[in-house]
Amino acid sequence: MDLSDLVSMLIGALIGALVGGAITWFVSRYHYVRAAKELSQEAAKLRRLSTMVLRSLENAGLAELNRDASGEIIGLVLRSGAQLTATASLSAKAEVVRRESGNHGMTEANDAGRR
Repeated sequence: MDLSDLVSMLIGALIGALVGGAITWFVSRYHYVRAAKELSQEAAKLRRLSTMVLRSLENAGLAELNRDASGEIIGLVLRSGAQLTATASLSAKAEVVRRESGNHGMTEANDAGRR
């Protein structure tokens, strides 16, 4: 391999790298621009939906929206309350059972525990 072959290979490699880099740049740019446009559209949809939800909360009396001079929503104050109501009842029925045995109301297990 002489010097002219080496120079030809280097020039070919350089041209290949430049062409490959240009193709990569164009393809990447295309996808970047498309993704940026889709992201912008999605953000606009989410902004509209968020505004609708906030206005619904305000109309229901659950929130108070703070707005700037142009009317844009810049803050939110939530209103909440709670009420707790409870009722309880208790009843009992007592019954005395007398036994005729000599253990005076104690069972055999209680007798065993006292020994």
